[in-house]
Parts: sequence; structure tokens; C-alpha cells
Amino acid sequence: MNNAYLSMALGELTIALPLGHVHKVARMVAVTPVGEEGPRGMLGVVNLGGRVVPVFDPRVRFGLESRELDQGDHIVFAWARNRLVGLWVDEAGEVFRSASGQAAHGADRTAVTPGESVWKDLRGIAGVASLNEGLAVIRDLDAFLSEEDERQLNAALERLDAEDFGREAEKEDAR
Repeated sequence: MNNAYLSMALGELTIALPLGHVHKVARMVAVTPVGEEGPRGMLGVVNLGGRVVPVFDPRVRFGLESRELDQGDHIVFAWARNRLVGLWVDEAGEVFRSASGQAAHGADRTAVTPGESVWKDLRGIAGVASLNEGLAVIRDLDAFLSEEDERQLNAALERLDAEDFGREAEKEDAR
């Protein structure tokens, strides 16, 4: 079976996501903080076409050292556990194709080793791909948010909605 992936740079680390999970890639925009209530690594939220989308620093989630945001950075919007999330990355890379479970054929194919064959208890890693620039760790976004993360995220977003509702009510009262 052929699969396509989007590579992304996090400093020296290259990660990849299955292209079917990727919704959109955008330049960095202002992220509205939501306080400390959100899950580990949550920077805040952005408005994507009228939808409030949580944005995460994957460096924190993957145990890497964080850094300052830069205007040249990207946000990769992707589906994680049926929820749209934004991932702040240094740069969204290229799409590459693989022939999973079989040898790669042709210049546009990359060999991907399934995660469980690398280490059985490796949580959140779907596989490893060998690219010209080095290895890319293919992330399993369904494992990106734990049930506790989902609970914290829902609570943070509900508080944000309640605050917005309170501000709208204050505006109405002032009229």
C-alpha cells in the first residue's frame, strides 16, 4: 500500500505526519494564550476559518527544548483523535511517498520501517523513514493527545468560550 507523508523540521529533528491527517499548512500567526489550564505544550488557540483551534509546541510534547516563536515558522493543522490541532514547526517540508512493508521502488518512494518493528512499546511513533537528509520520525497523531490531555483541552476551551460569552454579554449591557 502506498502512503504519503508531510515532513516537518523541529530544529535538527525531522518528523512526518501521514498526509491524510494534514488539513492545512500556514505561516505562523498570533496565538492567543489560554493560561495554564491546557495540556502540556499547548501554546494557545488560533482562529482558522471561524473555528477555534488549539496550537501545540511539539517540542515540549516530544521532550525537546522549546524556543521562541519566529514569523518564518509554520503551523501544520492536522487531525489528532478526531480533533483539529495546530502544530508549531520550524518549517513544513516536502511530501514523500512510501511503499509500507515493502522495499521502496523508484525515486519518489521512501522505505518506511513500522514503529512496532523498531520498539514494541514505542508510543506515538508510527514508523521511521529514511530520507536523503536523514531519518524522519513518523508520528501517530491518534496518540498525540491522551484522555487526560483531551479533558484538560476541553476544560480550557470551555473556559475560553465562557469568557468570550461574558465579554459579549458585557458589550450588550453597555449598549
